Amino acid sequence: MARTFLCRRCGAPGHVAKTCPTDPSRNLTGRNFERWSVVERAPKRDKYIRWLCECSCPAKTRREVYEFSLLSGDSRSCGCMPHPHEAPRCSNCGEPGHHITTCSRPKKTTKKKRWCSGCERSLPLHDFSRAHTRCRECCREEGKAAAEAARTDTTSRSCKACGLVKTEFMYPGICSSCALERLHGRSPRIDRSHHLRTVYGITLNDYETLLRSQHGRCAICLAYKPSTNHPRFKHFAVDHCHKTLRVRGLLCFSCNRGLGGFLDDPNRFRAAADYLETPRPHPVHLDPWSVYSNRGVRHRISDMDYEEILERQHGACAICRTRPNACELHVDHDHETDEIRGLLCNACNPTLGLYRDLPATLRAGATYLEHPPAYAFNFGPVAQSVRAPGS
Repeated sequence: MARTFLCRRCGAPGHVAKTCPTDPSRNLTGRNFERWSVVERAPKRDKYIRWLCECSCPAKTRREVYEFSLLSGDSRSCGCMPHPHEAPRCSNCGEPGHHITTCSRPKKTTKKKRWCSGCERSLPLHDFSRAHTRCRECCREEGKAAAEAARTDTTSRSCKACGLVKTEFMYPGICSSCALERLHGRSPRIDRSHHLRTVYGITLNDYETLLRSQHGRCAICLAYKPSTNHPRFKHFAVDHCHKTLRVRGLLCFSCNRGLGGFLDDPNRFRAAADYLETPRPHPVHLDPWSVYSNRGVRHRISDMDYEEILERQHGACAICRTRPNACELHVDHDHETDEIRGLLCNACNPTLGLYRDLPATLRAGATYLEHPPAYAFNFGPVAQSVRAPGS
């Protein structure tokens, strides 16, 4: 069936508004279109013609209506006239059979009031929380009913906050002691205990016991602060093995990231320590005036020196002995003496900076991986969600 287009100006089929033969200066004043009665022509604000119309409903609503909507029959009333296939419904209560002007219920929303769907009353705005359809009193009663239902349930289950098995619950899933602590001031110990229990399988007491066994320090670098460059890290990180999923100990931010840089391999830690302690027979220093290439501009080293060091290392990283395919090896140097130490891959080079170029710390990392301090406490496995990709 072919689609028929109607003219927006006169409502007749077969042409559009640009080619409409009707006079644009026609006068519709006094004419009736269903329930609309045209009063006068409205001021022109765009290319379309509007007419001020009055509805014949009890509300006597006045509105500006497009001329093509009147002529085509798209607009027949102010909204009081139902669709031909629907029964009329009140826009205030939603019930059929009457109009909003004759509705017995008060208006849902006014300028300074709002309709509560719980107690079905029109209340001031200050009785509602933000973006709530129920007043504060109804929300309070609903919360009391939920708390009473949780309090009468005597089945033993674990609390979501502290992880202990209890029978008295003030709120669903939260025991009475934790709920009272949250009401009088949210305690960060509750959230931290929930995080440790759900992610690493240990409680807050286990964490504090392990920290005391490490004398309140990192297990590798023996630092007392979790991080010196990132103040948002206020607690030591819980390190775990990604293969056995067992907790190994508590580390600072730098040591925890450094383990991933060396892939939890003790041999790489010892190789890095030997790399830092090995003297160079023919040391190469940075040249502040070298502009040989892009690599020379950045690291102030000539291409000849770079190729000589690369040949001495047999084209591989000085620590992990890997041969990069897509990129070149990075030039590692001592930041105090400006002496070139060697060429490292993109994983070993930043890892040395995390351990502050200290061979003793690197050897302590190898000892930590071979003898984790947390294995003496026999903690359970961590959650599967923290397992490393591909492990």
